[in-house]
Amino acid sequence: MTGCRVLALPGGNPAPLVTLAWALHGAGVRVAEVHAVLYASAQKWLHSELLGGVRPLDQLRDALGDPALATLIEHPATRDDGSLVEEDAAAADGEVYRETAWRVARMLQEDPTPLVFALVSGRRRTLVADLVVAFQLLARPQDRLVELRLSPREAIDPATGFYFPTQTSLARVQRYDMAAPIGAAEVRVEAIDVRVPRLRRLLPAAELATYAGALAAGEAAIAAGGNPIPRVDLRARTVAVGDTVATLSHDQMVWYATLAVARRTRPDGLVAPDDDALIARVFAACLGAWFREPQEMSDGWTFGELAHPERLRLRGPIRSRLRRDVARAFDGHPWRRMVVPQVRRAGTGADVRTMERLETPEIALCPRLQALCGEDA
Repeated sequence: MTGCRVLALPGGNPAPLVTLAWALHGAGVRVAEVHAVLYASAQKWLHSELLGGVRPLDQLRDALGDPALATLIEHPATRDDGSLVEEDAAAADGEVYRETAWRVARMLQEDPTPLVFALVSGRRRTLVADLVVAFQLLARPQDRLVELRLSPREAIDPATGFYFPTQTSLARVQRYDMAAPIGAAEVRVEAIDVRVPRLRRLLPAAELATYAGALAAGEAAIAAGGNPIPRVDLRARTVAVGDTVATLSHDQMVWYATLAVARRTRPDGLVAPDDDALIARVFAACLGAWFREPQEMSDGWTFGELAHPERLRLRGPIRSRLRRDVARAFDGHPWRRMVVPQVRRAGTGADVRTMERLETPEIALCPRLQALCGEDA
C-alpha cells in the first residue's frame, strides 16, 4: 500500500474527509495525514462532528485496524489580529484564506510524499475553485486532484449521519424515489481523479511564493505562449522562451552560450569572465556555427596571440549590454529574471571575483552546445 497526505478545504461538512480516507484505503492508498484549512464555522463543525459526537475518525481507524490513520492537522486561516476568517466573499478574507491554503500546500510539497488535493468543499464553490487553481499551479507529477462520488448522492448530506460504508454508527440515507432509507453499508463510494492542465512547468520557482504571485505569473506565462523552457540557438544567435525571443550580437552570444553551458554542466552555474578554458571551447563552437575566423570578431575580444585563441578576455561592456538587451526583450515576461544573466560576487577582500550565472533551472541547447556538455543532440 502506498502512502499520501491530503490537503482539504472542507467547508461546513467535515464528513467527506473520513469518506475520502476510506475510499483511498480501498484503492490501496493509505492517508497518513489530513491537512484541513479552516475558516471559523468549518473549524466548529470539524470539532463537533469529527472529533466529537460519534467520533467517525476513531471508527475508521478501528474498522481498518490502523490507529494512526488520517492524523488530522488543522490550519486555521487567521487575520493579522489572530481572528479566524469566516466568509471568503470579502476580498481581504478571501485572500487570507487562499494564501493560508497555498502556504500549507507549499509546506507539504517540501516532502516527496504524494499530496492529494481533495475536492470536499461542498456548497462553497469558491473553495473548490481555489483548490483546483492551486493544484494547477503547484501539482508535481506524483500529486492528485480527487473528487468523491457517492451513490446515492444524498449520502453527502450531513443530516444522514453517513461517513463510510463500514461505520458502526447509524446512518439513514433516503433518495426521493426510495421507499425506505438505506444504511451506510449500501452506499457506494469512489475517489475519482480529476484531470486538469498542470502549469507548474510554466512558472519560475521564484514566482511560487504566494498564491497571488503564482496566479499572475501563470496568466503571464500562458500569454507568452509556447514551451516555457529557455532555448539557446547558436546559429540564430537567439535565446527564446515560448514566443518571446532576444536576438544577440555575435559577441553577446559567445558569453550567453558560455553561461548556458555552465548552467548545464556546473552545480552552481557560475562563470568568471576570465574562465579561459570554457570560454575558448564555446568560442570555437560559435565560430564553427557562424563560419567565421577569430579576427572577424569585434574588438571586444583580444588574444595573447591569434595562434592561441584560448587566451580570450571578455570585456565588461559586452556583458552589461547583454544584460540590458535581454532584460529589455523579456520585459514583463515571468521568466525575465531567469534568463537575464545575474552578477554574483565570490570570495572576500582582495580576492573578490565578479562572476555571472543564469538562474533558470532548465535550459535547452542547440546541438553544438549540447556536444560541449557531452550530450547527444
